[in-house]
Amino acid sequence: MKIIFIFASIYWNYLSFLGQPCQQVEFESKPKEFTILRQYINSCREKRYFFDDKGVVKLVIYKDSNGLTCWRLSAIIDDRYLTSPPEQYAFVGNDAVLVYSGDINGNLLTLSSDLRTRSACIEEILGTRVYKYTAGSQFVYSRDSKGVMQKTPVTYLSGGNSHNNVIIKFNSDNTTTMFKPT
Repeated sequence: MKIIFIFASIYWNYLSFLGQPCQQVEFESKPKEFTILRQYINSCREKRYFFDDKGVVKLVIYKDSNGLTCWRLSAIIDDRYLTSPPEQYAFVGNDAVLVYSGDINGNLLTLSSDLRTRSACIEEILGTRVYKYTAGSQFVYSRDSKGVMQKTPVTYLSGGNSHNNVIIKFNSDNTTTMFKPT
């Protein structure tokens, strides 16, 4: 047990020396971006995409085929983001934003840093802002009108609600365009 503690201490000091595996990004100094994030968070609260004060924003920043910066925003309420945790995060007031980089289509880029250290860092930062995901039964059993037992598959959304996804395009004339992906 003592050896495990020594190795854990050495590993922790090594990580501290390298720097934190996830870095904070500031949006307060960028009024336009900060306002967009604040409005999106307020919309998530109004439309109840966050539940019981649980929920964070997933922000994917990417350049489209025309070279314009785009944001893909979605609200997530559970910790399924841990399968691919980001290297960056931000706060808008007390609300957390997970900041990812994306490819030309807005899909997440594969990160080379260690998954476990990123997960631990993001979990520490988020604290209790998201629910713990527990995989439930893949099927629900029920009886039909004739009393025959039926097995129905259960489908889950990816940690939130697909109706809250928004794409913001920052146009070259300093305007923004917002639309919902199909």
